[in-house]
This record gives sequence, C-alpha cells and structure tokens, in this order.
Amino acid sequence: MPAGVTGPEAAGVAAPPQPESATRRSWAPILAGAFVLAVQFWLVTQGTGRLFEPEPQGALYDAQAHSFLQGRWDVPYEAAEGEAFIRDGKCYIYFGPTPALFRLPFVLLFPDWDGRWARLSLLTASALTLLLAAGVLHRACRAADAACGPSPRESALFVLLIGLGSTLAYLASRASFYQEALVWAAALSLLACYAFLRYVEDPRGQRWVWASAGAAALSFFARNNSGAAPLLLWLIAGPLLWAGSLSPAPRALAARLCAALGLPSARPLRETFLPLFLTGALVIGAYLLQNEGKFGSPWQPMPLKLHEQYAADPSRLARMQDRLFIARNALATIPTYFSPTAIRVNLWFPWVHLTSRTVNPFGIESFDYARHFAGFPAAMPALFLLAVGGLLCLARYRNPAEAAFRLPCLVALLGGATILVFIAMDYRYLHDFFPALVLASAVGWAHLCAWPASRRRTAAFVALALLGLFSACANVAFAYEYQRAMVWTVPEERRAELRDLRATIAGWLEGPPPPLTSDWDALSTPDRASLLHQMAEVPVKGQLWTVRMHGTACTYTYDGKAWVSAAPSQFVLNVPLEADLAAAQGAVPLATIGSPDRGLLVYARCEPGRAWRLGCAARGQGGGEESPPLGERAPGPVRLLVQEDVLNRVLTIRWQGQTVLRCRMRLSYQDQYPLALGVNLPALPGIEPALGARVTLAP
Repeated sequence: MPAGVTGPEAAGVAAPPQPESATRRSWAPILAGAFVLAVQFWLVTQGTGRLFEPEPQGALYDAQAHSFLQGRWDVPYEAAEGEAFIRDGKCYIYFGPTPALFRLPFVLLFPDWDGRWARLSLLTASALTLLLAAGVLHRACRAADAACGPSPRESALFVLLIGLGSTLAYLASRASFYQEALVWAAALSLLACYAFLRYVEDPRGQRWVWASAGAAALSFFARNNSGAAPLLLWLIAGPLLWAGSLSPAPRALAARLCAALGLPSARPLRETFLPLFLTGALVIGAYLLQNEGKFGSPWQPMPLKLHEQYAADPSRLARMQDRLFIARNALATIPTYFSPTAIRVNLWFPWVHLTSRTVNPFGIESFDYARHFAGFPAAMPALFLLAVGGLLCLARYRNPAEAAFRLPCLVALLGGATILVFIAMDYRYLHDFFPALVLASAVGWAHLCAWPASRRRTAAFVALALLGLFSACANVAFAYEYQRAMVWTVPEERRAELRDLRATIAGWLEGPPPPLTSDWDALSTPDRASLLHQMAEVPVKGQLWTVRMHGTACTYTYDGKAWVSAAPSQFVLNVPLEADLAAAQGAVPLATIGSPDRGLLVYARCEPGRAWRLGCAARGQGGGEESPPLGERAPGPVRLLVQEDVLNRVLTIRWQGQTVLRCRMRLSYQDQYPLALGVNLPALPGIEPALGARVTLAP
C-alpha cells in the first residue's frame, strides 16, 4: 500500500462518485433557458431583432404608469385600444396595475418611449418563469428522493418543455397588454408557490413568507383569476399553521390536515400573521379603491355596461347576461379544452394550426366569442400527461416531503378553472392553468426520473421526448401563424413572408397551393378576386360575399371591376339590401348562407297579382319557413335588412323597421361559410332565379 493512502482506497473499495460542481451542474439548464429565450426573442420581435420597437397594443401600461405619477386612474382613450370603459367622460381600463408599476422607473427615465417596453417586459417575465420552473423541479426531485436533485440533462429538458412546449411560447407571438398580463400573472403566481415550498422545507426562513405573500399580491393585480390562487394558498395554509397554538381539539385536527398537506405544524402566530395580515389588508383595500376609482363603486370590478364595445351592442351584452362568468359554459369549455382532437392539421405550413371548432354537445350559446384555441392533450401532450401523472402521484403516495405540493397544485388548478366558466374561448386563456401545469408536471417528471433503469423507463422517456418535440413545434407554429396571419396589427411585409414561405414549401413538396391569409383586409385586389372567384365564377356588380376563417369575418362587394371590402364584422352581420321585384314572378333568391348542402336560402315569393312574402329554406336539409303575406308590392326597389347572428345561429329579416321572419341556422359559429346576395345563387327545387329581379347591397 502506498504511503499516505487512507480511506476507502486503503481497504480496496472504490471511492463513491463525487457530485458535479455547482458551476458545471448549472450550465445545461442555463443553456436551455437561453435557447428558449432566443426563440421567444425571435418571435416577439417578429424576426427583426428590434427589442425596443413600438409595439401595437403595447403602450397601455405606460399610459397607466403616467397616470399613476399624476395621481389618476384614467388613461388616454387611444391607449385603451378597444378596451375602454367610459365613465363620466373619462377612459378607464380593467387591467390590473402590476405591469404598470414595473414600468414606473422606465417612464420616469424615458418619458418619450411609451410602447417600447412591452417586449422587454414579456421576455423578463418569461425568464423569471423558466428560472422558477427549474427551481420547482429541483424541489420536486428532492421530495421524491431526498438524496439527490435533478441531473443537469433532466433540468435542461424540463426547461425546454416548459418554455417551448406550452402556452408560454405562444404568448411570445406578440407583446400586447393581453399577453403581458397573462405571462406576469402566471410568473408571479409560480413565484408565490415556489416561495411557499421553500418555507415548508425550512419553516425558520420567514423571508419566504414575505416573498410568497408579496408575489401573491402582485400576481392578483396582474390578472385577478390566476392571481387569486396564491392568495387562496395562504388563506388555507395560514389558519392551519396558527391552529397549533389553540386548544387540544382544533390543534389535533389541524395537525392531521398539516400532515396530509405536508405543512409544518404548530408554528408561532407571530411568524406568519404579520406578513399575511398586511398582504390581505393591502390586497382587499387596494382592490376596493381601484374599483371605486375606475368604475364608481367598490363592489363592481368590471361593469360591462360601461365597456365601449358592449355598450354599442346591447344584443351582445344580453347574450352574455351582463356577466363575465356563466356556469353552464363549462359544458362546452371542458370538452373543448380537454379534447385530444381540438387542433387543426393540414398540408399547409406550419401544418399544425389553432382551431375554432368547439366540442359543444349541449349547444351552449352564451359565449361572446370562441376562436384560436386548442386542447391541452392536443397542443401540450407532454406536459398534460406529466401533470396528470404528477397529480395521481400526489393523490396516491404518502411521501411527507412531497405532500407539500398538494395545496399549491390544488389552488393553482382552482385559479385556472375560472376560464372554464368564462364567456370566451381562446388559447391564450389556457395560460391561467400554467402554474398548475408546472407544479404537477414537475412532480410527474421527478417520479419518472426516480424509476430504475429499465426498458419501461427508456420507452417512457422516448415517448415523452417525441411528445415534447411535437408540443414545442405546435406552440411555436401557433405563435408564428398568429402573429403573421391572424392578428390585425402586423405589418404587411410580415404577412407576405408567411404567404411566400407557404407557397415555396408547397412547391417543394409538390402539394396543393396554400390558402390565402385569413386577414382579408390585408389581401391585394387580385388575391381577393382569385379567392372569391372560386365561390362566384361570374361576379356581377353589387354582389356580396362574406368570408370567414378563424372566427374573423369580412364582407366584400363587387364594384364591377374588383372585389372591395364592404363591412368587416365578427359575429353579427347586418346586410341592407335592395330587391327590385316589380317584374318578378315566383320565388326570387335574395341571399344564401352556407354551402349547397348546408345552410339557408332567403327568398321572396312573388304571388299572382302584387302580393308577396319572404321565406327561408334550409339548403340540403329540407323544411323552411315563410312570413305572412306582406301586402302588395310597392313600385320601386324593396329595402330589406338581413341580420346574420353567427354566434346564436339566428337569421332575422326586417322590412319597414319590423321583424317579418326569424329563422334558425343549422350552422356552428366556428364554421366557414359564405353569404351571397343577388345572382349566382344555387337554387332549391321550386325556387328558381327570376328574370327581372335585381338584388344589390343598399347604400
């Protein structure tokens, strides 16, 4: 034995492997996070690399910060960009103040840079999210196996999955105030949950209580529903921690609940009471003052009757019953958001797309809109399966260290569940579930990594890698297509890039030519004519077509030379038309809605003499309705109003200010279908075009 050799080597036993250094261990997740942020940087700057470019819908929080410095709640009307609440002649917004508070140093130092901080703000929130995701995974792995944490490769893969295979990548499509509020609310909610887990791990660290309470308050004022989750976390955990100092009976019950939730029992009241009391008082007081300052009442957080869009359309407000949350909407949102088929796949780049086709078995119609969404298992299959597995592990196993994840997961799920009863469906709303996805999938990942080496473990990781790759490709594709084809504020050159790229890829693959962009107003006149010529081979002056895709509608009329935009709309289309029926006999087609085998045909039946009535027949489905006789036909054109309510699937015909016919459309509001007036209308048996009848769009 060589001199000076001691320890295991002296006994002929190999020394145990030494852990990697902290520096080396951190490189892999850091590089993964940097790659994710690079992809998001490319998305949020639309490939230009200009981080401080003025962002459409990006100056709202700057305007709010300026108002705070002046002691006001109202903002300039132009800053609200369609989300204005008008009260006493002033403009207010419903968005919380947290992102505006973060803007205060910037607007003080750079007062002329309004609208230039949105991209940086979104990327900062994303970086914080990735850092917290790695921290949550580390806590989950230590809880699953106290002897080790995650390996560098495991942490890196998890960061990639969180950053690219979820709604976090999709929200980087643009840095509008909608996306900014969602990303900051989820990041701060995750920070509050992470600080809570650190406090449970070491109850002596009171700084984690302050950190969790502060992050919970900021998250709530970024977005109320997802931000309410960490507040609920301490609302449940606080009394359980304090109950240890009560009489024996409640102390025993609290001890059992603390054990089930992995909480430390019998903590001194002074340890958590002050930060939680101050946070609760601050949140409640500030929330009531905000409502009073903005909407004139502390008990009305968002009165839709003051919103400019809803105030201008009472029928839209009535459809939603003047409420933001309707319980029965869950009968449509749950089967849609959790459907593995709620996604659209076709032959055109980027091949995977968001859909607007809901799974609505009960025919729920109390939605304001439903567009641009996908289901959890369809768009995020890797995270979805990991989260389901993590929740099952938390419910099944009795690991005291892992039990601390139960309460954060529960409240995060409750906070995200509010979107299930919301009045709208959109893919970005799924980000309210993001903190729950991170927490639960971290637990599932930790259990998967704890499996012993076997074929089953290898197969699970291979399947997870493939699903993760699909998730990343799908969410980046959603973001890319959304910012270049679906949203109205992107420059035309960005849209042209997508059209050219699609055409090039279709040529390489020798596939069918791609469809034109769904943003109809961005189409050139030749492109419009080419698209609409497919539906009307011989267009005539005055003919009208309405085209829909992804929940967006635009109406075109033919001016004798080209198709021109007539009246953009979304879900309710009011079409005034003139029909010269003086020389007409029989049934005269006025308008068609839908395809030849599905939809409605609106017609005027000109009876012998001068009597006439209006009718509506179901195309390809049989049945129909007619109005009572409308008297004698007056000389000159007849002016009618055809109102198409796509969301509620109702078609109304008005004449001389009166509703003369109301028909039910057997079409879903997410279907694509044209509306045509005048000639070139597919006829039904017994309803033939009549010579001498002339139908045009009324001025």
